Amino acid sequence: MFDVVGVGDLDVDIYVEVDKIPGRDEKVRANNHHYHVGGMVANSMVALSRLGKKCVLHAPVGNDHYGTLAVAGLERNAVDTSGLVIKPDGKTYFCVVMLDKSGEKSLIVVPTDCISLDSDDINQEVITSARHMHTVLFGNVEIALEIAKSRDMSISMDIEPSMLKGQDEDRISEIIKKVDIVFLGENAAESIGHAETPAWNAQLIASLGPSMVCVTQGSKGGFVANQGKLTNYYAYDVPVIDTTGAGDCFAAGFIYGYLNNWGIQQTAQFASAVAAIKTMKFGGHDGAPSLEEVDQFISKNSPKMNKEKINADRR
Repeated sequence: MFDVVGVGDLDVDIYVEVDKIPGRDEKVRANNHHYHVGGMVANSMVALSRLGKKCVLHAPVGNDHYGTLAVAGLERNAVDTSGLVIKPDGKTYFCVVMLDKSGEKSLIVVPTDCISLDSDDINQEVITSARHMHTVLFGNVEIALEIAKSRDMSISMDIEPSMLKGQDEDRISEIIKKVDIVFLGENAAESIGHAETPAWNAQLIASLGPSMVCVTQGSKGGFVANQGKLTNYYAYDVPVIDTTGAGDCFAAGFIYGYLNNWGIQQTAQFASAVAAIKTMKFGGHDGAPSLEEVDQFISKNSPKMNKEKINADRR
């Protein structure tokens, strides 16, 4: 049996390194370009695999050049590929990642017929082959959620702002009710909660039913809302090369601690370390650390205690 099944996406990221991300009608010259395997759920599965968990990915992929690269990337990282839905005539989706010298990014997602699972693609046997399901918000996610709930599996979901555009708020609320752990950035939390502070947004989202709502705030750290309480975690001061996949690696680190029955503080701080290490390397897959690397990093580095942020969040 697998520890985690990832139900979601797999892609190839085309990186373009620039001095600055161009504005409207502006042309800039790239300093370098390279290719990395990515996808939100795929990144999390690779990170969990490197931490020592047995993972399988359930996602569509085309039978094309990008698909070959993507599958090979999973196999290199010991993520089981038996749950992939290979589309013979499909086109593997890709992203263009424009990355400046600060490590911050702008992404262009190029959707294809392989960006998410169709209802007929969702396989009950693959989903129930694990004890935990990690997924994202996509068109047919309710089917996967019902399958997991029917087997009393724990469920986590990562939600980005772009996934919420044009969505019915009632649908989002119903989906969140079925999830145990929700991961969001500040913008996504605001889009759902509509409150004045990230902390209030997290508490409002938690009131819908999840046992934990994790709001990530990048270099400011973040917090977890759980049973009416807020637990802060802190970021690490590291030389950032690429923030792509940092949130996915945070989710993986948090799921790792959750499955090991750690406390919330330990789990969130561990996840913060996993994300920090990832930002020091290119690629959502390539930057994911091993458990030994995380342990060594934590023993040698202290997180930034941002008391101003804590007080502002709690107001």
